Amino acid sequence: MEYCFPRLQDAFKGQHSVTYSLTTWNVRGSSFRKGNQRRSFTKDIGETNAQERLATSDLAIQFPELSHLTLLDKDKIDQEHTAISELAVAGLKSTPWILRHRQEAFMDIFTTLNQLYLSKLAYETTQAEERRSGTPFDIVVRARPDIVLSKKMAWPSQNQIVVDCLSRSRRQKLNLFDGFFAGRLDLIEPLLNGYDGYRRLLENKEFYKAYSQALWIEQFGVKVKYYREISSEDTDGFLRNETFFRQQVAAIKDLEIIDKKLKVRLVR
Repeated sequence: MEYCFPRLQDAFKGQHSVTYSLTTWNVRGSSFRKGNQRRSFTKDIGETNAQERLATSDLAIQFPELSHLTLLDKDKIDQEHTAISELAVAGLKSTPWILRHRQEAFMDIFTTLNQLYLSKLAYETTQAEERRSGTPFDIVVRARPDIVLSKKMAWPSQNQIVVDCLSRSRRQKLNLFDGFFAGRLDLIEPLLNGYDGYRRLLENKEFYKAYSQALWIEQFGVKVKYYREISSEDTDGFLRNETFFRQQVAAIKDLEIIDKKLKVRLVR
């Protein structure tokens, strides 16, 4: 935050006013050890390293530009999401991939729950601020606090969502919606407020809603297009966060996703 926040402010400057809020965990850094890769996927949970605990008062003094600041008890939320993720993984079909990658499946579900929970509270904070001020926001930006933009913010128009694929390096990229997206609040609401819907999918073991996928097959120099139905019955069954976000986007009518190549960079 000390390094990134001033740079984000500079990227967002312009002929407009900006309100900043922060919703994050009450610890600095990850709460998971890498552990031994051969260990059971449940063994690493709850093994928290000695970490610096964050205090709301200290952050408020350090970053007075924040109009809202919410720190969440990560240990408490981790326990709840650990239990949900364990049940979800236990309910997956015993496909060869799942048998080899139970830890990866667990962490995908667990991380998605944590990410969507933060976004849900940020969405509720935005709604509360609009009610308090009586003025709706034109554009809402959801961004991690540990990123920088190499260019000025490119603001989306009426039916656009501006995104940028977050990069750790030239070769490694994170998910498209993981670090940064912006749009009208009513337009990006499915992305910000997907936590409850994601939990319902896990509880109902409907990890992939059935949808049609277009495929092109080339035979004897001729391309043939056909559609196949994809659902939980046809896959390894668990829902990665990128897939969930893209399903949410697919339900939004007349939406255009714009990649402005802002070269968003994760700072560690």
